Amino acid sequence: MKKIYTRLLAGVLMMASPLTGAAARPSGKAMSMSLMESEVQKTETKLVVNSTLDVASLKNLKSNREVWITPVVRSNETTDSLELPALCLAGHNRYNLLRRTLSSSERDAIIRAGKSAELPIDFTVDYQPWMEDASIVYRTMECGCCNSPIDYGVIDGPKLDFRPKVFEALWAYVKPAAEVKTRSLSGSAYIDFPVNRTELYPDYRRNPAELKAIQKTIDVVRNDPDIRIDSLSVIGFASPEGPWNNNVRLAKGRTATLIGYIRDLYSFSPDILRQGSVPEDWEGLVKHLELTDIANRDAIISIASDRSIEPDLRNSMIQKQFPIQYDWILKNIYPALRHSDYTVFYTVADYTDPAVIGELLHSNPQKLSLEEMFTYANTLEPDSDEFREVFEIAVRMYPDNPIANINAANTALRHGDIESAARYLEKSGDSAEAVYLRGVSAALAGDFATAKPLFEQAAGMGCPQAEEALRQIQERGLDR
Repeated sequence: MKKIYTRLLAGVLMMASPLTGAAARPSGKAMSMSLMESEVQKTETKLVVNSTLDVASLKNLKSNREVWITPVVRSNETTDSLELPALCLAGHNRYNLLRRTLSSSERDAIIRAGKSAELPIDFTVDYQPWMEDASIVYRTMECGCCNSPIDYGVIDGPKLDFRPKVFEALWAYVKPAAEVKTRSLSGSAYIDFPVNRTELYPDYRRNPAELKAIQKTIDVVRNDPDIRIDSLSVIGFASPEGPWNNNVRLAKGRTATLIGYIRDLYSFSPDILRQGSVPEDWEGLVKHLELTDIANRDAIISIASDRSIEPDLRNSMIQKQFPIQYDWILKNIYPALRHSDYTVFYTVADYTDPAVIGELLHSNPQKLSLEEMFTYANTLEPDSDEFREVFEIAVRMYPDNPIANINAANTALRHGDIESAARYLEKSGDSAEAVYLRGVSAALAGDFATAKPLFEQAAGMGCPQAEEALRQIQERGLDR
């Protein structure tokens, strides 16, 4: 059947347009029509619509009646709309009347009712941005004598969706497990002892400052009501010069003396204090040498790190083979190897009040667990800067924790920060969520060839967000 191209005068259009929002009465012929098929295409500048209405119900339309059909493109979000010229299906007498009274150009819009059970309606209009999610409807109005409306309605046509086909990620945050918050504070003290002696003199040389540093570390923990000290460890180190047996005596004796000083200062229970000793700090010597450009450095390091050689012989070999370097080491490195490393091990109380957690997050985040930070984040708006800050602080406090990195990657991707997300994903491990987020990162960058296999892998690992991502790719044709 040939296509009908509609053209009518403005006056006729006004007559044919039904009132917006009027209630349809299903008794008339106009409401019994329906849409059979419709094809909508969008070119760079045009919207092309080809539809077919089922008008079989108008076969027996009364001779003096007419039914007007007006295509309308209308926005689903705004008040924008575009009304197209109307078509008229007329009964026998009305058809003859209109053919006699209308001009030749206007007659194309008049069709005799019952001539066919199908009515093609084709039109092409200039495409406008608001049409990207519009709908096409066909307003109908049946008129009797003197053009008086007796029935009107709306036939729903296709809904348009020319919005950009973008990937909409679902986020895969992981709730960290609760933990017993064991922490530690450490330091190194360089206590001066008299030559070859183990007595501690608090006022001797630099001892006041070194002992004060130890006390400050302990007090930071001891004076916090939310903290319980579990143990305090001191390990004493001696330098490699001198006989091994004497160095054993000095390292043990000096460590015991320092432990006794701390116990007396705080009245700690003996079961809290721990001590150990390293008679000759060869590992420390190697680390210090690696930071220098001293002559024959590699040869000296080779001897110092060779555990098959007795300690006393190692020191003697370095002294004999490299006397100039040995004198420099004796003066510049060995003093640094005589140190006492101390560590306070403690447990922090749990926090459940979001207000308290929020305050600690900015003042003392090391007291918080990942689970507590996660709980606080859930009280914030997910797209807010404050929400993102929580996970950035969490990953700074726990830089190698996979869950901290997964949650930070979620938040970075949520803000379109693919570069930061990539850094976090390097430390996120290989869980289903981590694999999925690597797919999200690729998808947001437009690389669906990389994203799709990752989503498939994550879906196979039980990640529901990955299944939704695959559905989007398939339905929206994102990988084509």
